[in-house]
Amino acid sequence: MTEERFIDTVLEIGSQMLLCGGEVYRAEEAVTRILKAYGAASVEMFVVSTCIIVTVTDKQGGYITKTKNVHGHETDLDKLDRLNSMCRVICNIRPSRAEVERYFHQILQYKTYPGWLKNIVYLIISAAFSMFFGGSARDAAVSAVLGLLLMALLKICKKLDVNSLFSIALSSYICGLLAQGAMRLGLGEHLDSIIIGNIMLIIPGLAFTNAARDMIGGDIMSGMLRLMDAALTAVAVSVGFAFAVRFGWGM
Repeated sequence: MTEERFIDTVLEIGSQMLLCGGEVYRAEEAVTRILKAYGAASVEMFVVSTCIIVTVTDKQGGYITKTKNVHGHETDLDKLDRLNSMCRVICNIRPSRAEVERYFHQILQYKTYPGWLKNIVYLIISAAFSMFFGGSARDAAVSAVLGLLLMALLKICKKLDVNSLFSIALSSYICGLLAQGAMRLGLGEHLDSIIIGNIMLIIPGLAFTNAARDMIGGDIMSGMLRLMDAALTAVAVSVGFAFAVRFGWGM
């Protein structure tokens, strides 16, 4: 029988794939291949974007059923690539289970990009999209600063364990008010261009894409869950900025 602790580790690998933005079939295939490589006779799985349930049967007929909840989501394709590479190595050379756990924890602790570089990227994205949608250089500058503030607010809400949809709506509302304040002070020229630059930072594009891929691949339930999550995120973004514009400072 595959040890329960090792099954927990493999389930954690699958959940991290889902958290990083991976598709359901990718997590399912990785977990199944690893468990079979370490002696499982059969592996039955049920995977959606928020939960993994697996039943592992050994050659003597004994079985273990495990459940792993998946909380939250993020986009980290570099970590997803590292997890994919690790799964290939595990299935090919079959290292000891202790080595698998050690390598996995190294991936979890690895920092892809430093915080200062991410902040620069946020500035560039907000400014670039603001100008792309007709904004001036002044609009781009205001949008860049507000984009950085928006991401900082979302990080603070995450640390405080605030509901994700509420934190997105609240952060969008605050940035919408500040965008109007910048217009009143004469720092910006086009309110819509400033706001669009911020919206593009948090629009759930990858979630929509993965929802479509899951449904096309036959994982209808998971695809619908992802689609609903992406739609609710988009609604939260819209509500936050819309309330700021409608009930803000009369801009």
